Amino acid sequence: MDHVSTQIPYVVVVASICFVTYLFSGIVKNWVICLLTGTVMTLAVLVVIRIISGKDSGSESVT
Repeated sequence: MDHVSTQIPYVVVVASICFVTYLFSGIVKNWVICLLTGTVMTLAVLVVIRIISGKDSGSESVT
């Protein structure tokens, strides 16, 4: 059960992006634009999560 509770934030993020993209696809009706929109939203959320968490890919040291 510990695995499930740690993965819930990721599930909520992906489900939210899918929901917004699904609503957007009903308006636009062009799969390429919807795919690009979903991809951009996913990348934007990943950047925001990285900024909020304060982690930088270059800050890890190998020992």
